[in-house]
Amino acid sequence: MPQPEPCYIHRQGEAVRAMTRGLREGDSVADATTFGGVRQRGRIIGILVATLALVAGLIAIPQQSSIAANGSDFDPGFIIADDLFYDGAAMSAGQVQSFLNARVPQCRAGYVCLKAYSQDTASRAGEAGRCGGYAGAPGESAATIIAKVGAACGVSQKVLLVLLEKEQSLVTDDWPTSRQYRSATGYGCPDTADCDAAYYGFFNQVWMAALQFKRYQANPGGWRHIAGRTVNVLFHPNAACGSGPVYIMNAATAGLYNYTPYQPNAAALANLYGTGDGCSSYGNRNFWRIYTDWFGPTKIGPQYFIEKTYRDYGAEAGVLGPAVTDIRSFTANGGGAVRGYQNGAIAWSAPRGAFAIMVAIRATYGAWGGVEGWIGWPASGANSISAHGGGTVQAFQFAAIASSQTGTWPIPNANRTALAAVGGIDGEFGWPMGENVCDAQSRCIQAFQGGSVYGRTGAAFGLPASIRAVFETNGGRTGAFGEPTSNPNRIEANGGGRAQGFEKGAIVESPAGTFAVTGGIRTAFNAAGGIGGVPGWPVAAAACDAGGACSQRFQHGSAFSSSDGAAWFIDERLAGEYAALRATLGKPTSGTNAIAANGGGIVQGYEGGAIAWSSTGGAHAITGVLRTQYNALGGIAGQPGWPTGSATCAAGVCTQRFAGGLMVSSAQRGSLVISQATDRYLAAGGPTGSLGWPTTGGIRFEASGGGFVQAFEQGAIAASASGAYVVSGGVRAFYNERGGITGPLGWPASEMTCDSAGTCSQQFQNGRIVWSPIGGGRVE
Repeated sequence: MPQPEPCYIHRQGEAVRAMTRGLREGDSVADATTFGGVRQRGRIIGILVATLALVAGLIAIPQQSSIAANGSDFDPGFIIADDLFYDGAAMSAGQVQSFLNARVPQCRAGYVCLKAYSQDTASRAGEAGRCGGYAGAPGESAATIIAKVGAACGVSQKVLLVLLEKEQSLVTDDWPTSRQYRSATGYGCPDTADCDAAYYGFFNQVWMAALQFKRYQANPGGWRHIAGRTVNVLFHPNAACGSGPVYIMNAATAGLYNYTPYQPNAAALANLYGTGDGCSSYGNRNFWRIYTDWFGPTKIGPQYFIEKTYRDYGAEAGVLGPAVTDIRSFTANGGGAVRGYQNGAIAWSAPRGAFAIMVAIRATYGAWGGVEGWIGWPASGANSISAHGGGTVQAFQFAAIASSQTGTWPIPNANRTALAAVGGIDGEFGWPMGENVCDAQSRCIQAFQGGSVYGRTGAAFGLPASIRAVFETNGGRTGAFGEPTSNPNRIEANGGGRAQGFEKGAIVESPAGTFAVTGGIRTAFNAAGGIGGVPGWPVAAAACDAGGACSQRFQHGSAFSSSDGAAWFIDERLAGEYAALRATLGKPTSGTNAIAANGGGIVQGYEGGAIAWSSTGGAHAITGVLRTQYNALGGIAGQPGWPTGSATCAAGVCTQRFAGGLMVSSAQRGSLVISQATDRYLAAGGPTGSLGWPTTGGIRFEASGGGFVQAFEQGAIAASASGAYVVSGGVRAFYNERGGITGPLGWPASEMTCDSAGTCSQQFQNGRIVWSPIGGGRVE
């Protein structure tokens, strides 16, 4: 025949200490409630709140020593975990006895508290799939009965203790009545009638309650409240109080609702240790509260978190659809649990939590071994990202899985870190284009829309497409660079750009382009201050000759390296001249020195000479014997001053323009500076021309308006306001006989002209000299 229902007590389910001794005997328990902090027993129907208040005032009410539970933590869909509820080995008889002793240290005189209660028990046959058999014995203590029933039925002794407390306050009552023992668990006590005498007795009550909970578990579809379903659960026996939908997450919660089919309303939860309002019920609230206060949290293990996540996704009516597997435990990757659904799965692990895995991400996850594979347990739900065409990303223990129009691919954690450092999927890299591919040396690469991530031995770095192109053009990780050692870093100096480091060099990108900086050039570049220092950003790729000597131009100069490993940086004002004459000049022997003399500029010395730069003359090398004699003449601070042109040499004779004039030099004859007569001297052929080698420096004369004269082997040049003119041959001799510059003729005013007969003439300030080989000279 059908099993009798347990005592619903208006389905509030906890009968506790009577309000007065006069109500204790023969009282038909119709409700269990709390009033003024102490749980009271009595019927709701016909008992007015005023009466309760009056009676409460007559009773000494012990205060709660502490409040462990909080009403905001109550979850109507998950009152207690199955692992806790159905743990038949939760407590031994000795542990139960110790627990009871602690609850009531001293029983009132004349009463038998639960800690001291005993009775003869009858043997009970087991019920397949529910409870095993029970071997009766004379004089068994309540603790023994609770322990043995729990073990036989696989129901936690803690649960049975809480049930006894919430139904009849037997655990904490220091003056219990026979009625409390008679209907200890409320079994066989329907709402509409008194308790069924067939189920009277402490042992009978404990046994039948445990068996009933196992019946609920074994035949879940045979009862109104079913795990894995959303059920409208009443708030109170009065239907006018309404109901609320509850997704019942597990068998234990379903069993508690089948035993006591009401959920607490907000008022009952707001006053967790007291009463709510006229529509409040307390049975399942008090079960949860008492268990929490006595034994700790009821939400343990994966079940709660998986089912809560499922509920958050809409439960059986949501996107995941109905469950298709039970919750299964796995030990891989630290352990956890998984439940499969029609359209996905939910996986839980500690400390990450429970997350749904769906659609393409689930397929890829499964293809890589799921929770037992290298990707591990989920660490977040799927997140939508709209950038670069849109898609979804989900984080896992050792990777993320990204799904977009480019495909669905795992991104290992090292790659995720590198990707995040360069802006993530929202940044220029975008979505992965394929899986992470590794070679036998564990060197890995994963392509993205806007670049690639290169990894090795747990570290990975992102190379944007522009930098990747230069990297691969130079042989990639087996070429000139080796492995990347950083992600690209933004640098604002010198106009801004970004740089990325490698084992053997760097690749830098600025508005001027993307260029490699490697080897000795990199050494010199860094020594000079790098991007933020004198060099600035590269503006061209490095160029190397067959001998291994290299150079590279930067914003503010050029770096050079030689085949022997030496390297140096040359200021931009000197770099062009140095590049042209590098073979002659060799390596620097000094830094760049600023000199203020004669208008100022900079000079740098080299093995084979020097380069001097001024704002008016530019940069020019000074080398060889010319440099030696230039220095002997005072150099920059002396008569020559700053160079204004490059040296030219022929037949051992060199000339070079300076601010102070043209310097003529040879190892045999020394050097002189042709100052005001420079252009005229060069027009005459210079040292190999008609005038020959200079024999004096420029000499100043103040006569006839002033000017300079410089003598040469075959003549002289006189420069005045009238111009610079050569005076040579017989005209020069006759001119000098007449006093020359200081004589009456004054300064020359034209070039000398000669005819085929050798007769020459030249105009001077104050006359013309005509000279012939036969007649000699005359003044006209």
